[in-house]
Amino acid sequence: MDITYSKKDGFKVATKHFSGVLDPTENPSKLKDLVLLSTGLDQAKPEGTVFDSPGEYEVQGCMIDGIDLGDGKTGYALEVDGLRTGYIPAGVESLNDKQIEVYDSLDILILPVVGEKAEATNKIIGQFEPRVIIPYDYDSKQFELLGAEFGGEVQKTERFKVNAKDLDVEKQVLVAIK
Repeated sequence: MDITYSKKDGFKVATKHFSGVLDPTENPSKLKDLVLLSTGLDQAKPEGTVFDSPGEYEVQGCMIDGIDLGDGKTGYALEVDGLRTGYIPAGVESLNDKQIEVYDSLDILILPVVGEKAEATNKIIGQFEPRVIIPYDYDSKQFELLGAEFGGEVQKTERFKVNAKDLDVEKQVLVAIK
């Protein structure tokens, strides 16, 4: 699985058989991939498949759980190629028990850094203990505090590539994708 990020295109998750984009900020009508939006579609419909609300979906060999996070926001849990990846959209600071249950057993968690000292982010990470944490929407001070609190391996990369068999069940990795 390859994961890349840009503010314009959001997160792109790709495998040999699957390609999807999480929360692109540019007009998604230009995208031909699967598009997962955390809020309803208010622009032209993309050429590809779009999900923007809670539900269970299957597309391109990927199982997708759209999770109602309140305030009109939808988060996602994707299961493809033996990896379960969770995405929490910006503006979400906590999860209830039902939401945690749907996100359960994550290998990779993509989430915004929330709080001056990243305290809300650390709480959410602690609820799942994923092998890989990919934060976004942070400043350098927040990332530094998150890394210090995290205590595990920290990587900075432009593209994160991982296979299920390569994940170390004994350690967590904090990955900054720029």
